[in-house]
Amino acid sequence: MRAEKAVKPKYIFVTGGVVSSLGKGLAAASIGALMEARGLKITMLKLDPYINVDPGTMNPTQHGEVFVTDDGAETDLDLGHYERFVSSPTGKKNNCTTGKIYHSVITKERRGDYLGGTVQVIPHITDEIKRVIYAAAKGYDLAIVEVGGTVGDIESLPFLEAIRQVKGDRGKENVLYVHLTLVPYIKTAGELKTKPTQHSVKELRSIGIQPDVLLCRTDRSLPKEIKGKIAAVRYARENRIPYFGICLGMQVAVVEFARNVGGLASATSRELDGESTCPVIDLMPEQRNVEEKGATMRLGAYPCKVIEKSLARKAYGAGQVSERHRHRYEFNNDYRQALSEKGLRITGVSPDDRLVEIVEIPDHPWFLGCQFHPEFRSRPLVPHPLFRDFIGAAAVRARQGTAP
Repeated sequence: MRAEKAVKPKYIFVTGGVVSSLGKGLAAASIGALMEARGLKITMLKLDPYINVDPGTMNPTQHGEVFVTDDGAETDLDLGHYERFVSSPTGKKNNCTTGKIYHSVITKERRGDYLGGTVQVIPHITDEIKRVIYAAAKGYDLAIVEVGGTVGDIESLPFLEAIRQVKGDRGKENVLYVHLTLVPYIKTAGELKTKPTQHSVKELRSIGIQPDVLLCRTDRSLPKEIKGKIAAVRYARENRIPYFGICLGMQVAVVEFARNVGGLASATSRELDGESTCPVIDLMPEQRNVEEKGATMRLGAYPCKVIEKSLARKAYGAGQVSERHRHRYEFNNDYRQALSEKGLRITGVSPDDRLVEIVEIPDHPWFLGCQFHPEFRSRPLVPHPLFRDFIGAAAVRARQGTAP
């Protein structure tokens, strides 16, 4: 019997310039959703330049709350975007930091793996970064790799050098570079300014990476002359390289992305393999405004961006309850009996009965508190039952005129 031919993955690298928080994670996840709609088996990887080994001990108000994967890894919040937009689950291999890279290299050096050689950023650190990328991509058609930070930051340089080398290692036909920049509108001048994007692309090209696709974050559509100006500054085969104005609402990211960059899947496929057809997809055809339904949720120990996104999606189908944990607090069992006697129902506990997982108040229209993280399992088309039922209860109260 003839052995099945091994999959040779292709790679899309997503970088960002000008300022942070432009939406690289949402852009990468949206690209993943669009490419998965074409039938490709997708995996996603986040490379973070900070020296922490993982974000588990980082201040959540500074970095964003941690996302916990099925295999227990405490990872960057962007992995939550990935899991909600593509079907492939994420795990330990899908998030890597500078701290992890250096820890691995130093461990090898102490063990003698480098046979006494001088350990340097190139090739040892960059080779370790590439090893992580290739390991994550194994068995997939396409790996989408987001590089954290901003082009020009000193801590990002080893990652950028590594992804530059991937093109030589794997062949130019298998690698695509997507660069997200800012095109600000200056109100006093009444003009969109391309200079930040020009400088960002120049910075990227100075380290040997020529972006194949530019995603321009802006609060309005980019007129043709602005696109042409950006193209003129680049090497630009303008008829093959798309430029897009993106206005990503955090709660409707995929839909707005798909509407505003409808040709992106075609463009990336055309660059990678010459294919140019693209299906039209709409992952979230209707949005519900939670505030209009009179719904109020008590947000717990951590900033809850993930919960906001989960609540903002229309409820479709049923989800699966998960006891995926990541917190520093537990229910105080000293008050368990007293609260139960006052009407609080403990409806979910750990298998050993030591940890209270779910509490409810029967006479309340909808009251439930839980220790696990349902937002980690909520998806655009398959929301977690808690979010589905919460929004459903809010809608009922709104129809009945009982909402506050």
